[in-house]
Amino acid sequence: MKVVIRRATSADESSLISMLLGMHAEIGMAPLDFKKGVEHVRGLLSDGIVFIGEVDDEAAGTLGAEWRTYWYSSAVHLADSWFYVSPDYRKTSVAPRLLKAYKDCALQNKVKAYIGVWSPHGVAAKNKFVGRQFEMVGGLFVSGIG
Repeated sequence: MKVVIRRATSADESSLISMLLGMHAEIGMAPLDFKKGVEHVRGLLSDGIVFIGEVDDEAAGTLGAEWRTYWYSSAVHLADSWFYVSPDYRKTSVAPRLLKAYKDCALQNKVKAYIGVWSPHGVAAKNKFVGRQFEMVGGLFVSGIG
């Protein structure tokens, strides 16, 4: 099994959209606005950071992030927009390697990288997994979901 993690390009747009539709089907916490989602993916492909993980040349996972500043500072950091690995590839090295690529990108650019767990399913296990490479600095709470 050959696993490759690389920066995504506009040629990967349809693979990214397909994976993100899968992500929404699993954890969608709000109704899907397909047009807005496509515009966001395109925006990150041109102005953000998007990684794609491939297993034997098949799209298996992705992590997208944007350059942001704090509301109180001009200091730049990376904030994830999505982190998703297709179910068939969750027992491979795709997820940890996507996280490593993201961390390495932040280190190379001398900025902090933030990543969150935005899912109502398996939160403890996902927090533990992400926590192997990132330090937990808070929590995410929501009201109004059943």
